[in-house]
Amino acid sequence: MTDTLSTLTPEAKQFYKKTMLFRARQAQTFYKFGQMTAYGDNMGNQVSWRRINAFGLSTSPLTEGATPTSTPISISEVTTTVGQYGNYVGISDALNKLGIDKIMSEVTPALGQNAGESVEKVVANTIQAGTTVIYATGSSRAAQSTSNPISLALFRKALTTLDAANTHRFTGPEENDRIGQGHYVAFVHPYVVYDIFNDQELKNAFQYHSNDRLYDGSIGSIYGIEIFQSTLCPIFTGAGSGGANVYATIVVGQEAFGVLDIGGSGKFEMIVKEIGSSGSDDPLNQRGTVGWKAWQAPTILNNSFFLRIESGATIG
Repeated sequence: MTDTLSTLTPEAKQFYKKTMLFRARQAQTFYKFGQMTAYGDNMGNQVSWRRINAFGLSTSPLTEGATPTSTPISISEVTTTVGQYGNYVGISDALNKLGIDKIMSEVTPALGQNAGESVEKVVANTIQAGTTVIYATGSSRAAQSTSNPISLALFRKALTTLDAANTHRFTGPEENDRIGQGHYVAFVHPYVVYDIFNDQELKNAFQYHSNDRLYDGSIGSIYGIEIFQSTLCPIFTGAGSGGANVYATIVVGQEAFGVLDIGGSGKFEMIVKEIGSSGSDDPLNQRGTVGWKAWQAPTILNNSFFLRIESGATIG
């Protein structure tokens, strides 16, 4: 007996799924740093994140023998609507059988990249709308130009701003005696990375200080900010001085934004419909599809826990 894809459908599907996830993993820069919330069946189309707000400091002495007034609990809730995203391609039996390329296996990695980057861009589009902004020069996006690239001073200002907001970092225990330990995370465009290594102060910092890679894909750290490169970082095309492009470097701490984990599968679901699997809707076994589907609801959870540095870029 000769096994075929029709007799080994589960194995074929697993191959497609593994290939798709391998390609998509390259685009998980933003998503993996979001505050993950599980989302399953029959949970409605609204998702919420909640936190107990910090209590005010007690700085007045207690009155002897008198019970003080209790402090009320205050809870903040952020709610958003879940959206569905997806894409697929249709493949005919003739293309699959007669084409010079193995279309089914060739198209799967491309769809994997499309799935990963699509969800990443949805997340990036959400977090670029944060309200805390640091400009490389002036006080508006329109003032930025190619002469105002990223600088060490901007990273110092970002660090100070987040620290002053009591933002939690991603690594290191935030215990009473270790406040300020760990790293924030910055997402930067490759054109901004060019300017990072072109700035003499930044270059010296990278050369003469320890830059242990705490996560795969980082290009290094500076002042407790771990830097990750992504082509999906926001670009405000032509919005700067003289029509210059303005680049957003987004710096975040823990719980700055939230994302969904759908049924424990993460970013998306792989869907393969083999040629001939559609029953009477495809009576001659002429069509098959490969695609992905995702439920997602990226949400800003705390505007004080992240910020956006807007700058020009010398080669962008």
